[in-house]
Formats: sequence, structure tokens, C-alpha cells
Amino acid sequence: MNALQNIETELAHSLDKLDYRRLRSLGLKDRAQLRKFVADNKWDVPPVHLKFWVDDYGASIQLINIISETGIVTVLQKNSDEIRSLLSLGTLPAIDSYVVSRDKIEDLIKFAKDCDRFKRLDPAALLHKAPSEDQVADILIVNRYDPGGWEDRPRVDEKVGARRLRIRALIAKAVMGGALTVTNLSLGILTFLSVIPSIAGEELSTKSGLVTSTFTGLTCLFDAIEKISSVHQEEKRREEKR
Repeated sequence: MNALQNIETELAHSLDKLDYRRLRSLGLKDRAQLRKFVADNKWDVPPVHLKFWVDDYGASIQLINIISETGIVTVLQKNSDEIRSLLSLGTLPAIDSYVVSRDKIEDLIKFAKDCDRFKRLDPAALLHKAPSEDQVADILIVNRYDPGGWEDRPRVDEKVGARRLRIRALIAKAVMGGALTVTNLSLGILTFLSVIPSIAGEELSTKSGLVTSTFTGLTCLFDAIEKISSVHQEEKRREEKR
């Protein structure tokens, strides 16, 4: 765990640059708790639900913008292999399980542990390729400014429905990753707490928990946004062929 503490020391300067007010204003922790990202086939949903998905996507993009203004990503990328090797329920703070369900956290940890692409991702390039909120709304077929009621909703076929489910799952992953990131970057200002419990019930250095959980969250957030961008590009190519 000393290695994680050393990495967090490198993060100290970046944390000083972080705008905690903007971070909290995104409400990603509340979004993760309030949204019910259930794995079902209900793609024909009230338009206001689709609007919420677009809003959640927008908050996730804003988080990447905020993080990009610091050196946090650079430090985590430089130490990516070492951090990945240490990811487990014993190295993530117990507070995470109040933000994201334990089974979902286990999925996020497994993905972050197995995925080695984070260290090569460029946040600026990712943001450049990412669709706007209006473009995501177009993919979902909803008017984000005036979603309308249930009876007024656009009728869509199964093909569009499958695309909605795909986008919803990716936004859910982005929001959960973002929620872990916001929660644990907030721990960076709790300097009076040197030790906190881990999800596994073991003692965990606050600094170590900040590193592992922020890394896990950002890995999943970046991956989700990258895949949403791919869906958007697929739609553009499909439109061009018509």
C-alpha cells in the first residue's frame, strides 16, 4: 500500500487545481443513486426518462472537462499498470458501496483491472470526438428541450430500441464511474482522515483509496464515452448512406 500512497503524493499538486465546487455541482453521486439502470428490455420509455439519460451524459462530459484541467489523468496513466494490479474490494473505500451497488462496483473493478487502454487515452481527443448532448438526444430520438408526454412520444421500432438500450447501458457506466471519481476526489480534501474502511472491511489509507477508486471510476467513464462516440459515428455513416 505504500506504493499507492506514493502515487497519491504525486496527485497532491493536481488536487490543488481541482474545482470542488464545479465537481459537486454535477450531482453525479445523486444521479448514480437515483437513476435505475436496470438490465431489461424496456426501450419504449417516457420521453422524460430519455431526457434524463441525455442530462446524465452531459454531466459525465463536464466531469471530463473538469478533470482535464488538472494533472490527475497524467499521474494515473503513468502508474496505470501498478494501480491495476492492486485493484480489489480491499483497496476501494467502503463509501463507494453507498454510491454504487456492490455488485456493480465488482463489475467496474473487474473492467478497470482487465482494461489497459486507460493509459493511452487522450482526454482532449476523447472530448473532441464525443457527440454533443443534442446529438445523443437525436440518437435516442427525443427532444431534450421539450420531451413531451407519454402519448406524444415518437414511436420507434425494435432496431432503434436496441440502440437506446445500448446507449443507456453506456451512460449508466459513465455515471457510475463518474460517481466513484467525484466521491473519491472529494476524499482528497479530508486530510484529517488518515484511515478509512475498505469495502472488504479492512483498514485502508485515505490516500490509497482515493487513487484506486478514482482510477477505477475514470477508466470506466472514459471507456463509456469512447463507445458512445463510436455509436454516434456509426449513426453518421448510416445517415450518409441513405
